[in-house]
Amino acid sequence: MKKWMTAVTAAVSAVTMLVGCSPEPAKEPAKEPASAAKPDNGGAKPSLKILANYAANLDPNKDVMVADLEKATGYKAEFFMLPQQKPEEKLNIEIASGADYDIIKLTPTQFYTLAAQGALLPLDELINRYGANMKKALLPESWDLAKLGGKTYGIPQKNERPQVGALLQIRQDLLDGLGLKTPETADELYNALKQLKAKYPDKIPFTGSSSDSYVNPTIGSAFQLYNEWTDINGKLVPRIQMPQIKDYFAYMTKLYKEGLIDPDWAINKTTSAEEKYVSGKALMMNVGYTPATRIVPAVMKNNAGAKLAYIQPLKDASGAAGIQADYKLNYVSAVPKSAKHPEDAVKYLDTKLEENNFEFLAIGPKGETFNLENGKYIPIMPAFTDRRNNGYWYLNGIDEHRYPDMWLARLRRDPNLFAAFEEMNKNTAVFKTDPTSLMPPIDEVSKNIQALKKLEQDYFIKLLMGEEKLDGYAAFISQWNSEGGAEMIKAVNNWYQSSKK
Repeated sequence: MKKWMTAVTAAVSAVTMLVGCSPEPAKEPAKEPASAAKPDNGGAKPSLKILANYAANLDPNKDVMVADLEKATGYKAEFFMLPQQKPEEKLNIEIASGADYDIIKLTPTQFYTLAAQGALLPLDELINRYGANMKKALLPESWDLAKLGGKTYGIPQKNERPQVGALLQIRQDLLDGLGLKTPETADELYNALKQLKAKYPDKIPFTGSSSDSYVNPTIGSAFQLYNEWTDINGKLVPRIQMPQIKDYFAYMTKLYKEGLIDPDWAINKTTSAEEKYVSGKALMMNVGYTPATRIVPAVMKNNAGAKLAYIQPLKDASGAAGIQADYKLNYVSAVPKSAKHPEDAVKYLDTKLEENNFEFLAIGPKGETFNLENGKYIPIMPAFTDRRNNGYWYLNGIDEHRYPDMWLARLRRDPNLFAAFEEMNKNTAVFKTDPTSLMPPIDEVSKNIQALKKLEQDYFIKLLMGEEKLDGYAAFISQWNSEGGAEMIKAVNNWYQSSKK
């Protein structure tokens, strides 16, 4: 996105009104953190005040990370958290009152709001003087995410790596008993569910809940419904208006009418759908890699001989498949204009991103909290959790070259978690990136998106239940457009065109 700043300037114009979101190998000696930054005047370093968002079960000034941060950077720091409820309201009050935080770690919405209000310090000069490590750690294009009007106002922190968070999981042991392989197409899935229903008439072939996305990513792949937004001839089209959406709706309503989808889908809560699946009453459901840590052991415990399989994104008639891989901006670490120690703040941020320091702070000392085995970061338990369980909260940017692999050490602490993640993310060839994944907050999206998503979800549920017919789709889209959809599409495409210039 060559001109991200142009797009952001337009995007935040309305936001500003908010006033300020195997056996272990022999251990090697732990690698010491790099030399800490020195103040310009050669004197004592000031203590820094750092504000970040809420984290449950964390006292930010008592965690083991505090001492390790001082060891790595040479700076003492006092940490503060925004409240869990109404954090933006508290943030705006703090900034308006001139609170002297040296660093604030912000969500994208919080960052763009404060930058547009003029509450943040431009950092280009300080980064040029003191930011050699951060320049090395971040990819050049990442810096655009923290710019406004051509100036850099923070250090961007994207998610660790593009990733798929959930796939359909099915009782493969029962498919094996029917002589069926794991489905690879929509027709194969339909046939598998039909045969499961015939063999086990008291079971629910496919369960889910009213909160599940109306387009299941695994099934949507067969209809080329990969992302929330798709570029068609240079224009972004929302998923609900994709030409293939009616075929997808027809497929899902067919499954429902034939008793292959849970009749209680419209009223199921996530917990009730999960209970049906782990008890063996239901045979397939959408499973995320984090919930898999409880779901997989429960299925195995309750169903003797159970064997589970993740269904990869289904292929369409041409053999193509795809699924959205999440890739987004998580945080921006900025320096408010009211900061007492802006130079030291940038030095602190930069020192944290020095190669050895970053490894030490992110995953601990080699040989004590992790080992490298065949190029893979393997956690040493329980030391990794004892010393780095809350490490992510303290990061202010990541080494974008190395952290995607380092981060996997966190997942490897739980075999079920890592196995699920690895299976869901093994086929990177089908990963699709939503063209709006790094889009800044846009007022026309923010004010309409929740109501429009509910409208879409309600329409899908009514289709399943037979309360709506597909021949009423055009009327539904007319309603969707009139209730903010058309306004949102225009704003998103204005940003998209600006971002490509």
